[in-house]
Amino acid sequence: MQRNKLGLGIFSCIAMTILLSSQANAQALYTFEFNNDSPFDLNQGIGAAQTATATVEEGEANPTTDVVTVTTVDLIAPEFADDGNGGFIRTGNTLQASNGDLVTTQTNSNSLGIDNPSISDDDFFDGAGIENRDFNDGEGWVIQFDTDVSFTQLDLSSLDDGTLTVTIAGATPVVIADLGLDGDVFEEPFGPGIIPAETTITLEYASPAAASGNFRINSFTVMTGASQSTLLGDVDLSGQVNFLDIAPFIAVLSAGEFQAEADIDESDAVDFLDIAPFIAILSGA
Repeated sequence: MQRNKLGLGIFSCIAMTILLSSQANAQALYTFEFNNDSPFDLNQGIGAAQTATATVEEGEANPTTDVVTVTTVDLIAPEFADDGNGGFIRTGNTLQASNGDLVTTQTNSNSLGIDNPSISDDDFFDGAGIENRDFNDGEGWVIQFDTDVSFTQLDLSSLDDGTLTVTIAGATPVVIADLGLDGDVFEEPFGPGIIPAETTITLEYASPAAASGNFRINSFTVMTGASQSTLLGDVDLSGQVNFLDIAPFIAVLSAGEFQAEADIDESDAVDFLDIAPFIAILSGA
């Protein structure tokens, strides 16, 4: 009997080792460089896509996914009009590529920005800036990936004094502020969460002064095959359970959607039966 237990223990250890090894080998990094000749250069709109090839270190097995593709879903920019005094003023309207407006991506100095069609590149607008195909105040890029990914690095060109708000569908928005450096590089910028394939991700810039700040994206790196245990109650995917999870939990419950972190009783459905155990987790019970 003891021999059988020992054999079972050895078998379990071997099986676990194989499982962990296969998970590690399946992980790979993909870096998207937004150079002047990238697929997002030269006024590209919805449907423009760029593919990155896996980076595999020497001695590691090939990843299960060799390439990852990011695609533009929409583009956003505020509308400006001639103010009659040689300048530009906001009309209050928002331009969107999905509405047929000619908002596009463009690269400048080997980094990605947004081209706003309501102003020419050399014109001052709002008395405080130049539309030079950066991400300016109120401009945004909506993207999605063709496979599950997690962001490991976001490399920005001079975020200035504004903020970049990243909204991932189903999660609480992440606000990234200026680091005060010439170029801002953020590690795990949106937290450790895995973003499911075809999830909408919106990156939108806001400047505290009237259109005085801007930034561009030099590159970003994502990882596939990341293993992540579901943290029950962590509905905003912040890595911890707290009162900030209440609003997204209610949103998932109200929408009748499924999210593993909100399925507190692990019944494979998010419903009213999850409310009591969710409250218990929040209260530390």
